[in-house]
Amino acid sequence: MLRVGVIRGGISNEYDVSLKSGASVLSYLKNQPEKYKVHDILIAKNGQWHLGGIPTDGEKLMAKIDVFFNATHGEFGEDGTLSQLFENIKIPHTGSAPFPSFLASDKIKSKEIFKNLGIKTPNHILLPAYLSGMDGDREEFAVKKSKEVFSKLGPPWIVKPLNGGSSLGVRVVKTLPALVEALSEGFKEKTSLIVEELINGREASVVVARDFRGQKFYSFPEIEIKIPKEKNHYDFELKNNNFEIHICPSKIERSDKEKLANYAKKIHETMHLGHYSSVDFIVTKNKGIYAIEVDALPHLHEHSLLPKAVESVGSNMKDFVNHIVGLAINRK
Repeated sequence: MLRVGVIRGGISNEYDVSLKSGASVLSYLKNQPEKYKVHDILIAKNGQWHLGGIPTDGEKLMAKIDVFFNATHGEFGEDGTLSQLFENIKIPHTGSAPFPSFLASDKIKSKEIFKNLGIKTPNHILLPAYLSGMDGDREEFAVKKSKEVFSKLGPPWIVKPLNGGSSLGVRVVKTLPALVEALSEGFKEKTSLIVEELINGREASVVVARDFRGQKFYSFPEIEIKIPKEKNHYDFELKNNNFEIHICPSKIERSDKEKLANYAKKIHETMHLGHYSSVDFIVTKNKGIYAIEVDALPHLHEHSLLPKAVESVGSNMKDFVNHIVGLAINRK
């Protein structure tokens, strides 16, 4: 019987989402007691590890696990830090290796790869994190940086943290005063920011899985995301509570569907991503397709995109999770 440790929680601001992803994985595995002995491993917000709700240390934990299922998101869990820990102790794990995880978590480095592959990505400007001891008053610094952005990149803009997912900290702005406010708020988090041109078009996400259905890199049908009129982007609330906005199969043109699939597989392969990933795109009428960002550990809870993609081809999440665990234990 395979001893599987499902890791969820973590120190990032995506803690609650990770709890939901992990709970879904736990439910799929626990329904197969003949195959798995499942351990619920929680990393608290302060970094303390727990096994079955009881605080524990790493050495005692490792002796009880054959393979780790990484259901974390964001800092530490998704940026390569956790996978490096697994690699150091030589225990199989799901997800990607440390360096590909790091590349995927850094939006600028991901965009450089997109461009090297000949795939469009929105024009953007990187703003290093605000340092109070060097940059002076935060409000004045935000005004200064907003003027610099305005001189190089016209509105509207989308402001986002360099790292992290779930659309946390993302703001869409259309005027210079709104940009100043967005940067001032973003600088509070002590993280670098990206200001990106806002591309209008149809939003779509493509999930890629390794060694699925006889293909080395299998792309599931793209999922189109219909943003409600009262929202200006695919925000945290929509990503985690509203599956009705996901359209699969989408109504995107067939030629664009093929490009989306090819682009997603090319990105996954070039970045040496692991067992599964997802890539977000904007499909425009006249300017083509833009790659926005890549997610090395997509959400796995019931309202997220990945289960919708899996079900769209007649499969189910229990089989998908079994497949991912199998790849990990066989170190593929």
